[in-house]
Amino acid sequence: MTPQRALTEIARAAADLDIRLLGDDSPLANPWEEIKEQVQHGPSPYWPIYQETLRQLTGSFVTQLPLNELDALKAALKVSTQEAVERKLTQRLLRLAQKEKIDYAPFDFSYFCYALLNFTCYGRVIDRTGLNECYARVFSGAAPMSEYGTIDCSRIEGILTENDFEEARAAGWPARWPAS
Repeated sequence: MTPQRALTEIARAAADLDIRLLGDDSPLANPWEEIKEQVQHGPSPYWPIYQETLRQLTGSFVTQLPLNELDALKAALKVSTQEAVERKLTQRLLRLAQKEKIDYAPFDFSYFCYALLNFTCYGRVIDRTGLNECYARVFSGAAPMSEYGTIDCSRIEGILTENDFEEARAAGWPARWPAS
């Protein structure tokens, strides 16, 4: 048993848990994605529960290992006790959660608009990059050839259809978009 294989199996066990602390409408697919979100973007009030869950998953995994695989892990991690294996694997699991890309469900919209100074920005979502943010290509009268950037979705004032977006393009990105 290698540490990497152990981490993969524990992360898979976390992903397979049948709990969703962020709610059923969470844009995160499973508890492992919720853990990665919190490690990378700050803990929720439920973080202690996630920590305890990781500790229990790791402890259960290590306890169920055959003696020869436990010994191989001890040697690979340069520790002498089962408890130390559990601690090291939990630490590495959190580092893995820090590095892995978070798999967000896409937004239920692709096009949007928002006011900025005296003009309207028209955007197309490229990728969801957070619970409430996206990487987008944004057009406006000030940037008719577009700009790319991360948008906080709280600034979005209107969701557009693809047809609305194309109409705005054809109109040269008007300073105001008619409210629907």
